[in-house]
Amino acid sequence: MKFQFAFCVTAASLVSLAVCLNAASTRLAETRRDLKAKKPQDIWSDCSGPHAKAKLQNVTIVPDPPRRGLAVNITAEIILLEEVTKGKVKVLVMLDGLVPIINQVFDLCDLLDEVGKACPIKKGPYPVGPVSTPKIPDEAPRGKYTGRFEVTDQNGNQVYCVKAGFRL
Repeated sequence: MKFQFAFCVTAASLVSLAVCLNAASTRLAETRRDLKAKKPQDIWSDCSGPHAKAKLQNVTIVPDPPRRGLAVNITAEIILLEEVTKGKVKVLVMLDGLVPIINQVFDLCDLLDEVGKACPIKKGPYPVGPVSTPKIPDEAPRGKYTGRFEVTDQNGNQVYCVKAGFRL
């Protein structure tokens, strides 16, 4: 009788274990499928105003999100609505919304010269980049980084604006 009882308890335990393992396996497969279906969240957004002189088509940031010890490569596709003869690039990068890491204004034509392009920029489709940043130091503080990159034309009018945000 004891043997029969022990056998029944063991059999019931094994059946319960099999049911639990099957449920866990099914849930794991669903989680994997959900993860594969999700696209990586873009870390950038278009902050251009309604009167911007370009339409931002796409921005690619690699790696996405940026990581310590690696340079960040940025490319973009824009459609210029009118010719740009010169301009400025305003760059503001903040840590946790409080600490400015970069707050600089660059000459657009000088930056274009550095990547083998030149002013003026003709109306129509225009590839931006690839532009590489310096390697993010391994010692870079942890936190939320936000950036705003705004290009203005020869008249000070906004050409386009890109916002980015990521955590290190």
